[in-house]
Amino acid sequence: MVWRILVLPFGLTLTLLLSGLIGFSLFTERENVHFATIQEQQVRLLNLLMQQTFLEIDETIENYQVVYKDAHKKVEAAVKQGPIDLTEWQIRLESELNMKVDIFLVSPELVIVETTFEPDLGLDFRLPIFKDAQATFARLKGTDEIDVSMLTRELVSGDFKLYTASYLPNGGYIQLGFVDPKIAQFYSSAEAQMETFSSIDKVWLFMDVGGDLLSPLTDSFEIEAGTEKSEIAEAIRKALEPEREIFARVGPTTPVVERGDSQAGLVNLFLELGRFDVGEGVEQRILAKVKTNLQTMGWFEENVPILTLVVLLLAIALLLWVLNTMRRRILLPMLDLSEAIKSAQPFIFDGSSKIPNELLYIAQSFNSHLERSQETARQLRELASTDPLTGLLNRGELAPSFAELKRVFRRDKLWMGVAFIDLDRFKAYNDIYGHDAGDSALREFAEVMRAVFRRPTDRVLRYGGEEFVVFFGCDSDRHAVELAESARERFESAGIVHKGNPPYGVMTLSCGLVVFDPATDIDLTRVLRLADQQLYSSKSSDRNAVNFEHIS
Repeated sequence: MVWRILVLPFGLTLTLLLSGLIGFSLFTERENVHFATIQEQQVRLLNLLMQQTFLEIDETIENYQVVYKDAHKKVEAAVKQGPIDLTEWQIRLESELNMKVDIFLVSPELVIVETTFEPDLGLDFRLPIFKDAQATFARLKGTDEIDVSMLTRELVSGDFKLYTASYLPNGGYIQLGFVDPKIAQFYSSAEAQMETFSSIDKVWLFMDVGGDLLSPLTDSFEIEAGTEKSEIAEAIRKALEPEREIFARVGPTTPVVERGDSQAGLVNLFLELGRFDVGEGVEQRILAKVKTNLQTMGWFEENVPILTLVVLLLAIALLLWVLNTMRRRILLPMLDLSEAIKSAQPFIFDGSSKIPNELLYIAQSFNSHLERSQETARQLRELASTDPLTGLLNRGELAPSFAELKRVFRRDKLWMGVAFIDLDRFKAYNDIYGHDAGDSALREFAEVMRAVFRRPTDRVLRYGGEEFVVFFGCDSDRHAVELAESARERFESAGIVHKGNPPYGVMTLSCGLVVFDPATDIDLTRVLRLADQQLYSSKSSDRNAVNFEHIS
């Protein structure tokens, strides 16, 4: 009946919501395609402009490469002849070339040992941030080649430099850095040209070396005098960590679009504009962060499909809530009560939910009846397993206790002890003092056993008449004997007068004790037989004794 009532409104609601969802989805898809088209055109224009910039840089470098290499060869030839004054050569080259020049001598260990650029003295190229330099030196080692680098930005001075490098016979390297005014402004000019596009507000260019060091190509950082280059690189790394994480996802044909920080709806583009192989698997990438004025769809328009889906889900959730309420308050309690009755287990009330009063009354009545039945069953089980005179377990618990304790002692890595105990001349005691006194003596013996074997895993059982069996765990044979002797001595010390038990004059016990590894495949019948044999030996040696055997 419930399903028949709800199916019609549920079906109409679902149809209307699905129709709205499809309509809004089509509208949103059209807007997204439009935005993606504009974005793709913008990325293509930026790439074309940057490629043109790179061509101009490469063409300029190519035109002046002979000049850079000739200057390098002069200094290299002088260094090979012997020590030179680097400052003197610097002044000479700067005068000839009309540009700033720095000279670096690098040891075979890739450490700058002499230079005209003071901040780089002692610089260790083995640091992870200099992967590009390491790759260049590795490629030049053992060759006569002169390498000309691409245009890079010096971290300390902020100058755009071209570096030449070659290998020296002593295993070291010579490197020259040229600050050529003809190409120093290429990157900033490229940024300015990009920003002339109507859809672009600001462009920042970066260079990434091997994915480890991201440095700006145009913007500069405030640097205190005397700061180590490695410290500068670390400061730049921390400052640009958010951009570095985003650029890690950027590929040659896969720009990343991020929503801008300042104004909702505006986006930033992260692009790869160029990639250069330095060698040894190290690449340099030219990257761009572009702040656009492209307006994406508003939050509502962008999330219309989601909102529609949410409304649909809420409608479905409302119906499910109604059905679940009926299920939770009526159907499930009835099923739980039925299972409780079948399994004879109490019905557990869930306080967080309400059930009909009629069902509650039935469940409470069942629980009360079950509780009385379980108490009666418990009392019957206790009577069936307990000796009424001593309160000890009776003979019927021998096999279950033996099997259970074997598993426990095997798990706990203990030896298992089994003691077969008989009260000496007990029949004579009954004949002399009467059966009431005999019963009292048995109860006193039970108390002594409980005091000695008091661990949770100890079991004392009345085997029959004045005979008893004890199961217990022990660390060693000596430990087992000590426990049995303690029981014997305590019972003798109880001082139950027995004139018919010479030469002791008090009631005593004899004990047959066996100890074995519970992992051994040995059954209860054999254990009791061996313990009884030891008991017989104790009886034969004038009683009041413990005889012991270790079963292997």
